Amino acid sequence: MKTKKSETSPIGSLCTELNAIEKAFHETLRAYTKRIDTDLNHIRHAVESLEAQPKLEKIHLHDVRDMLMLARNLEIKPAKGRRRDLKRTEALLEDLGRFVGDWEATRPKSRPAELED
Repeated sequence: MKTKKSETSPIGSLCTELNAIEKAFHETLRAYTKRIDTDLNHIRHAVESLEAQPKLEKIHLHDVRDMLMLARNLEIKPAKGRRRDLKRTEALLEDLGRFVGDWEATRPKSRPAELED
């Protein structure tokens, strides 16, 4: 009995592997995009929550100004699809996240309702 050409040919095996790589790559991109979107939403929510405060602390105003400068200085060229642009975006989110993390660390913890007098 003759075997099929695709079973004996490394070409068919390579094409199968390339399809698997493409699928894994797109899954990785989806997971990465989801993580970046989550980080962006967390930062945005933290900044928007400052608007609800009747009087902002001076440190928050300075932080927001610094965050705005960082955001405005982000130089990327999305059309080129370069990894360096992804790295720059990720680095910006890490920097902005540090500001937000500092706010959350210094925010007074609310007491559970059962401990309230």
